[in-house]
Amino acid sequence: MPDNFANLLPLVSSVDDLVGNKTVDGVTSTVRVPRANITNGASPADIIAVADRATALEGDLAPGARAMRGGANIASASTINLGAATGDFAAVTGTATISALGTAPAGIERTVYFTGVLILTHSGTLVLPTGANITTAVGDVAIFRSHGGGAWRCVSFLRATGVSVGLNKAASATVITGTDDSQYVTSAGDKAALEARVGPLDIKTSYVTIVTDDRFAYGKRLISVETDSNDVGYRFNTDDGYLRSKLALNGGATITVAWDDIAGENVIAINPAAIDVPDQSAIWFHMGRQLDRADVDANLYLTRGMLVDGTQVDGKAGATASSSAPVLASAVVAPSHIVEVLDDGSGMAQIYKRSRAGGIRTALTTSGPNGVPALLPDGDTILYPSTRSGSRTLYAQSILTGGEVLAESGPELVGFGNSLMDPGFLPSLTPLGYTVDIEGRSGQRDDHIAARMGAVPVTLVVSGNTIPTSGNVAVSSITPDIFDHLDVDCSFRIEVLGAAGEVIPGKLTKVFSTGVIGFTRYFAGDAVTVPNPATMRVISGKGEGTLDPSAALSLDVLRRRTALLYPNFNSITIVDGSYPTSAIIARNAAMVAALLPVIKRFAWIGDVCGYSRLTAAQAGGSYAGTIPADDVASQVLIERTIAINEANRAAWGPNYFDQTAYMKSRGYTTVKTVNGVAYDIVLPSILTDGVHHGTLGKTEIARGIDLHLKSLYGA
Repeated sequence: MPDNFANLLPLVSSVDDLVGNKTVDGVTSTVRVPRANITNGASPADIIAVADRATALEGDLAPGARAMRGGANIASASTINLGAATGDFAAVTGTATISALGTAPAGIERTVYFTGVLILTHSGTLVLPTGANITTAVGDVAIFRSHGGGAWRCVSFLRATGVSVGLNKAASATVITGTDDSQYVTSAGDKAALEARVGPLDIKTSYVTIVTDDRFAYGKRLISVETDSNDVGYRFNTDDGYLRSKLALNGGATITVAWDDIAGENVIAINPAAIDVPDQSAIWFHMGRQLDRADVDANLYLTRGMLVDGTQVDGKAGATASSSAPVLASAVVAPSHIVEVLDDGSGMAQIYKRSRAGGIRTALTTSGPNGVPALLPDGDTILYPSTRSGSRTLYAQSILTGGEVLAESGPELVGFGNSLMDPGFLPSLTPLGYTVDIEGRSGQRDDHIAARMGAVPVTLVVSGNTIPTSGNVAVSSITPDIFDHLDVDCSFRIEVLGAAGEVIPGKLTKVFSTGVIGFTRYFAGDAVTVPNPATMRVISGKGEGTLDPSAALSLDVLRRRTALLYPNFNSITIVDGSYPTSAIIARNAAMVAALLPVIKRFAWIGDVCGYSRLTAAQAGGSYAGTIPADDVASQVLIERTIAINEANRAAWGPNYFDQTAYMKSRGYTTVKTVNGVAYDIVLPSILTDGVHHGTLGKTEIARGIDLHLKSLYGA
């Protein structure tokens, strides 16, 4: 209330006269009184009794708000009306995101505290500290001041933990020791300025040599070298500020620089006693460039070196390396890294990679000992031997992503194919000491087999274009048909891809007696829309004779075994154009590619021509009949068999097992002339029906496969 309030009293006869602007002695004042306590027509004495000087401290700051008063709770919402708060200190409740505080006169200030976790959205009309959104916590306190026009600024935000937003705080406790009490924590923006004001090294300067000439280490110019009391260098810093190497203190160590006019070399050598690096006995520099590897002779002349970028350089002419095993032999150069074998400090040879860009070294192996790696043609995969298990085993992994795996197929066998790989035939290998998983099926063609191997795409049509939240859904077709010729109940573990890329694991089943195919997801979830036909992936072997494939081996496990592949016999018989030779050969290549190890162990078993390849009369009778002179159909089948065999021989080289040649060597073939051309035909004593191996045939083919595998991989 203004000091000249008493002078106003003679001028009023009612409360209405009092409210508003009044001029007394040339001074205009705005007077407001609490209408709740003064009625129209009240006397001046009544007014004085109610409107004392406390009113000046409780005057209206904004509509509905009073100074120094707590206000009612404010529910969080996208826009809250902070200017209309019933007090200048209030609680904000709820968890809704707040993006605006409403309209209030400029200068209005409100203090709030939060009872829940919500987001304050930074914008031009809600300016927050650090210029970013703030997620509140229970008990956080904020002060907002209005700019007017609906714009507000948060002038303070105090966390319940006692830390203000915008103030750096170490992630963990940091102890700063010493007598300098002016040290402080700066924000990232001040870091460069602070570093410019402080010295580069906090050590005795008498032991620091500032490098003024062009010396380089790890591709960076040296700015200082720290030495011990005997002036022996033990640590150096480069011009990017990083400590690049810590050398062992040794009073007998020296650093030498020599220029050889004849060789044209400037070689800087740090005596072996001065350093503590695992990969070589000295750090060498050639023409101002640091060498990662160096072969030297007895007089320390460089004979050959490798730069940090992997480039090899020659040294002094006529110098002979003194080491019987040059250090360069233990490293390979990949596009991104140099991969090398180093002692891990415990006497174990481990494989490390060092970035050619930044020089950072990282271990690739943790078990050993390991031998020198080889780089595969992809430029990323390394192959290396290890005797960690007592015998020599090859491993492989990616340089960039890691992930060590066995590089070779396991000794167990898996058979993928048709009749020869059928359960009735492969057990003949068991007495020879083999463990065999039989994934073949008589009657299937190469596309069915490739699909079960995961070598070619497979699709299915799902009823209603939707996989339900749980339970079984009908499947009307699968292409290629992985159930083909499986004349019992059968199942597979598969993954179905949804329209939005969802991966739905489950089981695919077929009831043989009814032909009903269904998919049952393993885990309940939201219904998934699929494009029909939908893509599926086979991830297990076949569950033959059961609708529960849980006991079937993982397809990845199977594809890591030594594989016997015999997929082409039934495809060859399809001569209507739907199985062209080129497509068969392409699927054959996809099957081999689907085998997982880097070094794949497999035998591709060539097809044979039995009497089934001849005329129907020959195949179904005594095989003693006369072959027609113009038996074109038989010749087509025989020539197609030979062509695909030769393509497989060319593709797989020593892995190709020539079954016809083996049977001929054992005396189990005869010569039949078709259209004037003589062909080797396997006798019925081996292929009893002209197609399938009988008792003698099973024994003979098992013997042939055994000899072939031993010729490839030993006993």
